[in-house]
Amino acid sequence: MAQITETERLFVREFNMQDIESLQIILLNPEVMKYSFRNINSIKDIENYIENCLNNYKKYGFGQWAVVDKKTLQLIGICGLNSGFNDDNNIMHINCRFAKPFWGKGFANEIVKKIIEYAQNQLKINKIYALIEPENLKSIALIKRLGFNYEKSSIYKKRKLDFYFRSLC
Repeated sequence: MAQITETERLFVREFNMQDIESLQIILLNPEVMKYSFRNINSIKDIENYIENCLNNYKKYGFGQWAVVDKKTLQLIGICGLNSGFNDDNNIMHINCRFAKPFWGKGFANEIVKKIIEYAQNQLKINKIYALIEPENLKSIALIKRLGFNYEKSSIYKKRKLDFYFRSLC
């Protein structure tokens, strides 16, 4: 499993099937998944999620990755890049989510900064998006602190979604 990047406290790596148990506290927690469009309700859904991640690594060279605490080696979150939205394949968007015990510790800020750097330096992306529901105020505050600006709103799966962008060139 390839390591993607790291910070002082965390490292980011590709998922593997041994992550199924660790992912349960993230993907099966309704509070953590409140603003997710993924419908993950079982171990089988988590297996499918990991398979999709593995396929994306092969197809695109990026996708959703595991966020691991360097001290404990515990998988504590998910972060990554997605290509395309609806019919617009020019949109590269970033996301992250952490298991609830790791909220409020600055991990999201730390890892989103690093993924932006990775997108810019490794993937040569010129513009990156964050697609966020308007009610997700903490995520909006985070991306605004990181230099993202509001661009537009859209409806996706009957839910409003705001597009924020940051130029990387």
